[in-house]
Amino acid sequence: MPVEVTENYIRIRQRDPGDFEEGSFRTVTLSKSKGIKAIMGKLKGETTMTVQSYLFDKEKWTKEEAQKWITEHKKKSVFIKSIDDDKVIIGGYAAIWGSEEDRDLEGEYFTKETDFWIDKIPGPKPVLYEHGQHPSTKFTILGFTTKFSADDIGLSLEAELDRHNKYIETVLELAEQGKLGWSSGAVAHLVEKMGGQLKSWPIAEMTLTVIPAEPRLLNTEILNKIYGDNPPQEFVQVGETIELSEAKQSPENAGEKIALITALLEIFERLKG
Repeated sequence: MPVEVTENYIRIRQRDPGDFEEGSFRTVTLSKSKGIKAIMGKLKGETTMTVQSYLFDKEKWTKEEAQKWITEHKKKSVFIKSIDDDKVIIGGYAAIWGSEEDRDLEGEYFTKETDFWIDKIPGPKPVLYEHGQHPSTKFTILGFTTKFSADDIGLSLEAELDRHNKYIETVLELAEQGKLGWSSGAVAHLVEKMGGQLKSWPIAEMTLTVIPAEPRLLNTEILNKIYGDNPPQEFVQVGETIELSEAKQSPENAGEKIALITALLEIFERLKG
């Protein structure tokens, strides 16, 4: 990962600029409080946005700290641990610890104190695709979780998928491309929140979801499909910069709508039939 230090930023390249369509680059604020931005663009022949470089505020980051952040950040995506003729073992994070400044699309966040009811409701959790909302996969169970473990980043997990499931090859392809992430579904009446902080989140199922490179980044094309010409104020476009606030007033069910539409845009044709 080439590192460039400019007057204001530490810039860490992820992809060669020549891989992208000319004129497609945008600068996106990942976290105002932490001073992290990303330069994103459309890879040639693709319609979704991909991170080309990360920018770290020099007043808040050293080069070493920025490189460590990227290493940890990549752990948020689904990764393949092992594979054979019958099963695929995948890993990643079911939840990432947040704070009042770093919330999700619903304006909520997990902490180390969040009770996921792992011990209270023991046993494997089913793994679905898009929380069972995709028109092709519906409630198909792709596999089951085998392990949950909390660390300094969040709640990590492993799952075993059935290699013989007809959707698995597409899932593996998306995972290899870094386009697949995790999302958890909870038992609604046992969820407890306090000012956006999730105190109780009993995990009932884990889902694989097609997401941008960072879960809090939204493809502007998808935003337009959801909101048309009236996007919510949390997503403010100023010139070439798209700012995603760590919103306390995120639109209701925005995350679910975005996940579904992204899935439809990304792989609907390949999953049909």
